[in-house]
Amino acid sequence: MKLTFKIIFGITMPLMVWGQSLFEILGGQKVGTTSAVFLKINMGARSEGLGEAYVSIAEGPEGLWVNPAGVVFDRKLSFGGNHTSWPTGILIDHVGVTAPLGRYSALGIQVAALQTPYMERTDEYHPFGTGEYFTYGAYLLGVNYAWLVSDRFAAGFGAKLIGEVLDDLHSFGVLFDFGTLYLVGYKDIKIGVSLVNLGPDIKPSCDECESFSVPIIYRVGVSGNPIKPLKLAFQIEKPSDNVEIFRMGAELSVTKFLRLRAGYKLNSRGPSDTFLNGLSTGFGLNYKGIELNYSFSNYGYFGDAHRIGLSFRK
Repeated sequence: MKLTFKIIFGITMPLMVWGQSLFEILGGQKVGTTSAVFLKINMGARSEGLGEAYVSIAEGPEGLWVNPAGVVFDRKLSFGGNHTSWPTGILIDHVGVTAPLGRYSALGIQVAALQTPYMERTDEYHPFGTGEYFTYGAYLLGVNYAWLVSDRFAAGFGAKLIGEVLDDLHSFGVLFDFGTLYLVGYKDIKIGVSLVNLGPDIKPSCDECESFSVPIIYRVGVSGNPIKPLKLAFQIEKPSDNVEIFRMGAELSVTKFLRLRAGYKLNSRGPSDTFLNGLSTGFGLNYKGIELNYSFSNYGYFGDAHRIGLSFRK
């Protein structure tokens, strides 16, 4: 028991200390100072329905996006995909697969892509358009590996290749993710910590272009079932290019097949004067290992986002 505690302490504390140091070094309002900002967009319908408070849950293929350690507790082969209809016509897709490797480890693979509609080019002489059009796209290919340090504690590591295409400009980068997940053993309480998108700056394919850092994100959260049908989750998130974000979510298992979800994001609201800004809701239908999830999110004047996900467990 003492050895297990030392291992858990030795893995978790560096992540927490590293994250806290990022709070001080990178804190403050730095919006617009990073590239590859699509990495900050949530990909999962279930996690979005919980207000993105998912680092301590991290179940299924969509959990690969937030915490690479979560994959090891799912001892079944799982496949899942999520489609997001983002404001202004932006479409985002994420596909993942997780598989156990023996009794003490697991592997996960994820692919994501973002595509914008065509936009008309403008310049100082043609503020209303030149008649030429361009588009923006981004993609990600990642591999995650997680292992059980003990029967209640898991650690995970992920590597991913990302790329962006803006008209005739291209940029590429290799990033790394780290995460831990601890099962307390009471009321299904879990504690999750992750630090994602660590890597070198990214430079577009032109001599005049500057290189920019990517948005490093530090997350720490806790979830549990205070009563059997109700799951609650809370998370603190710190991106390197913005202020801290506080997330909370709830999931109610109405029946064996139906789950209702609601979440709220504090300190991450867009321009709006309504309470609905920052609110997300959703539901999940589960039948014999096949799960359909949907979520709705309000972003104030920016518009609404809809996510739908389908997953299989065998």
